[in-house]
Parts: sequence; C-alpha cells; structure tokens
Amino acid sequence: MQVIFIPKPGIDLYRTFLLSETSRMILRFYAPYRRDDGCVEVPVATLGSGLSLASELRWYIRRYTADLLFQTQDDQLISYKLAK
Repeated sequence: MQVIFIPKPGIDLYRTFLLSETSRMILRFYAPYRRDDGCVEVPVATLGSGLSLASELRWYIRRYTADLLFQTQDDQLISYKLAK
C-alpha cells in the first residue's frame, strides 16, 4: 500500500519533508520517494498505518498538500475522507 501526498502548485513537498526535523523524525522508519510529477509516495503495510502516518503529518498535509490518496495493492485509489 502507498500513501500518496499530492503537493500544492509550486511546492517541493519532498524537499519540505527533508528540511523539517519533525517530518524527518516521523518518516525515519519509512522510505518516501518523489515521483516525476512531484508527488511523494510513502510505502506502508496497512491502511491503518497509512492513516496513522497521515495523522502525524496532518500539519504538513493542511499546509503543503492539495490532496492525499491511498493506493492499495490492486491499484485502487482511496481518498483520505473515505479511508477515515
């Protein structure tokens, strides 16, 4: 499963995550990577762990992201509102 952070226009979200000590500490056990379109994907084991990660990063989500999606193993996309 993947958590997909879609940044607001003009925001380098991956760099923002790396520059912040708080987000680095939250993401230290994950392997986030930047896609070519600027989105940041973070692999997680379950939907519950993805929701927990989103909860920890909620300040960054409100401030820097346009949307947050969860992608399942069978490539279904789930919105944050539906996942909650």
